Amino acid sequence: MQTLEVPCSELLLLRDCTQLDAQLKQEKVRLINQIRDVLWSCYPQLIDLYGDLGHPWVLQLWK
Repeated sequence: MQTLEVPCSELLLLRDCTQLDAQLKQEKVRLINQIRDVLWSCYPQLIDLYGDLGHPWVLQLWK
């Protein structure tokens, strides 16, 4: 097995990108949960209709 040498600047950029990706995924989950809570208090039947509020077609509908 050969060790892969990655330049320091590229490794730092990769770490930053993976951290940002994880943060954005957490933010998406948080916002979807927030939407679900608001919908449940106002229109609980919409949650049954939509099912997964994180599904791409549901998010497009909200746009």
